[in-house]
Amino acid sequence: MSDDKAGGDSADHSVTGGVGGDAAQVRDVHGDIYFGGTRATDRPVPHQLPAGPLTLVGRATQLDLLDSWCETATPIIVSHPAPGAGKSALVVHWAARQATRFADGILYFDLRGTDPSGIARRTADVIRDVLRAFGDDLPQGDDAQLALYRSLLAAKSVLLVLDNARDGAQALPLLPPGTKSLAIVTSRSPLADLAAQGARALPFDVLNPGDAQTLLSVLVGQQRAMQEPEAFHRLVELSWGVPGVVGAIAGMATGPLAELAAKLSADPAVAQAPDPAARARAVAGWGRGQAPVPEWRERLSARRASWAENPRVLYAVAAAMCVSVALVSTGMFEAAGLLAGVYFLLRFALIAFGLAYVERGGPRAVLAGGALVGSTVYFGVDALVSIHSNARFLVWLELFAVAAFVVLATARYRPLRHLPRRLRWAPVESRLVALAVLGGVVAWFILLFVGVEFTGAYGYASTFTLIDTTGPLGGLLPFLVIGGLCVVVALTQLEHESHRLFAASAVTAYFAPEVLLLLGSLAFGDQFSYLGNGVGGAMPSVTWLTVAQAVVAVVLAGGTAVLVRTPPHR
Repeated sequence: MSDDKAGGDSADHSVTGGVGGDAAQVRDVHGDIYFGGTRATDRPVPHQLPAGPLTLVGRATQLDLLDSWCETATPIIVSHPAPGAGKSALVVHWAARQATRFADGILYFDLRGTDPSGIARRTADVIRDVLRAFGDDLPQGDDAQLALYRSLLAAKSVLLVLDNARDGAQALPLLPPGTKSLAIVTSRSPLADLAAQGARALPFDVLNPGDAQTLLSVLVGQQRAMQEPEAFHRLVELSWGVPGVVGAIAGMATGPLAELAAKLSADPAVAQAPDPAARARAVAGWGRGQAPVPEWRERLSARRASWAENPRVLYAVAAAMCVSVALVSTGMFEAAGLLAGVYFLLRFALIAFGLAYVERGGPRAVLAGGALVGSTVYFGVDALVSIHSNARFLVWLELFAVAAFVVLATARYRPLRHLPRRLRWAPVESRLVALAVLGGVVAWFILLFVGVEFTGAYGYASTFTLIDTTGPLGGLLPFLVIGGLCVVVALTQLEHESHRLFAASAVTAYFAPEVLLLLGSLAFGDQFSYLGNGVGGAMPSVTWLTVAQAVVAVVLAGGTAVLVRTPPHR
């Protein structure tokens, strides 16, 4: 190649040798250079909208306003207190028509503000999902991610749909800066704090009678509406113009319309509902009550004694379980004194917390359900280990109390409103914590079977394993339940936050008191030794095994807590 000297540059830029492809010699660069392939910005444009409604009636005014308002970057609020009022349907229908208006894509997020679990999506999780949607690497820390999020949206033309917001505080940090992107937020709350920041509130209400009649006739069929006009108009009245109620009524109209109208009118909750929101909830509740009940469940409900539904019975069984555990563990109290007292008080407090909050709804109820599971697993282990070593009557009473508590609590409480229908494998990258948790589970299993040598009180050497001391049931129960939960957290993506909270609570409730007793027992020497899995008492100390059990407990509890705080990859 020839020499190239320009603009007084005295440096020698000559290049010799062969080149197998294109070559360029450049002095000053303003902008980007691309040698084949695709540009770094040629990434898939996200279009995340769910399927819109098949029929949208009576929203022409709102659609026209949205078309005119989208020319500015001022956030838009669509709010109404009634579930099923059609907020999401309107926004999704309108957003689907804006694919060409927003060149950098349309992002959609259900913020789960009215989720039955009471747990809304965290703002930080949404921010991470936006960054991933555009293929950006995630910096460390929520503040750095928020800064990158704002910089990214300020430079792009994006429509951000924030559906089902709990309140303005959840949506406010997500509003895109700049003049290119637009956010539209739906909620059952008025989002006054967003309006105070300058957001526009879209005029929105339930359908008028004419539009509700049109929608119901489309859904049930014009011919059926004409055949039973009185019942048809009564159903329109009962819908109160709420599109979701209209759809629910149409779905329940499998027989004569007059029969359905009569049944709904006879229900006091439906007929006397004071507003559209109450009417929507009443019709939904009535529909759930009409669902066919499996024969086995119907028989079980018919035979269930009234005392089994009384919460005082469950509280009495819980008290009997705690008292029996304390009575069986008198040897531990004698050997460890205050340490044993603190340990069991913590165990009993977790049970009390679970019973007090598991039915109150929201995140606290999920945490309470996990605390009940983790604590009950320990009580079951204690009963099984005690039976294996000394099957006296009091020990059997403990086991029966634990079994009765499990049956009654399972029948009464539902801390998780819905279970994951499918689990996805967690990504391999950046999963060092997951590997540590899996290693902790393996170590826990190995420690159950490792032979431990110690010298007894009379100088005789002896060998034992934890599985021999606890018995197979007592040793494997916590490993299968709590260890299995740790494996699920490490290997899969728990997308719903209620599942993540439940797993962390159950694992922590089981291991936190264990760590306290394991480490505290080291100060007692041979006076009191605790080896984990309910094995403890006045016996020769095996320090290495106690420390190993404590390390495993800390790794599993801490690692699980870290993993459930990590948002799921999508």
